Amino acid sequence: MPYLKDRSEFDSEAEANNYLRAVMLFPDPEGAEMRKAYCAKFIKEFLVKTQTEMDEIEERYHNQEIPYEVAERYSKLNFAYLNLLIPKFQLLGGFSLPQVESDVSRLNWDGILASAVLRLMLRCHEHHKDLCTLNKVQEAIKEQLLVTKHEVKGLTNINRAWKIYKSVSHLWLADLLLCSGKVSRYPTYDQVLALSEAFRIPATEILIAPRGKKEKPLLDEDFVWRPKTERNFDNLRLPPLTNIIGPLSDNELGFFPAPKRPNKES
Repeated sequence: MPYLKDRSEFDSEAEANNYLRAVMLFPDPEGAEMRKAYCAKFIKEFLVKTQTEMDEIEERYHNQEIPYEVAERYSKLNFAYLNLLIPKFQLLGGFSLPQVESDVSRLNWDGILASAVLRLMLRCHEHHKDLCTLNKVQEAIKEQLLVTKHEVKGLTNINRAWKIYKSVSHLWLADLLLCSGKVSRYPTYDQVLALSEAFRIPATEILIAPRGKKEKPLLDEDFVWRPKTERNFDNLRLPPLTNIIGPLSDNELGFFPAPKRPNKES
């Protein structure tokens, strides 16, 4: 069972959120090296930025644009950052790690698709049980994407995205909803974890029956990412779930395939 680190294991909110993004982009057990590489990439970029700032401060001091006291204060601060980040970079593997593709837009899109499947399954299970199947939900998402001019190759993209990202689909859904601006443009690590738990727990109780196979949970506890320790998130500001997994509108119901009518006997 994959566990997420506690917020206390990170030195900053930015570092925690970057780790969370690495998990969301590379959730498979085989993706451990890519997760480390993604985190190392973040630290490397910060190291380069810090070194650039140090060079600029030194140049401004030599040009007598700032006094010695200011230059010294900034230098001490930046040296502290470097002394904190360099060991982290080396611990992750540094330059020996695989390269992370610079454009992760496709991975982001797959994560978004998986979150759409999860949200619609939760809504259907709560309010429209007859529509609560993966095939029907994925078909509805495909139709909705076609209306919004997104390029979709049948159900292939949606089904592939779900298979790859379902173990973190609750994290994608929580992050997207929190980033929508209704709660905060910059949600905290704990906010994402807290809201994701509100989706993960009921999703593990939804049973689906793929064709010719026995029933299984929508999200399998053995493979879904979750907090390492039980936490009390009651003090965090979160959006009401009734607005997130409420009933479908008539317009949304129109994206589902029409029920098949039995053939009339001749």
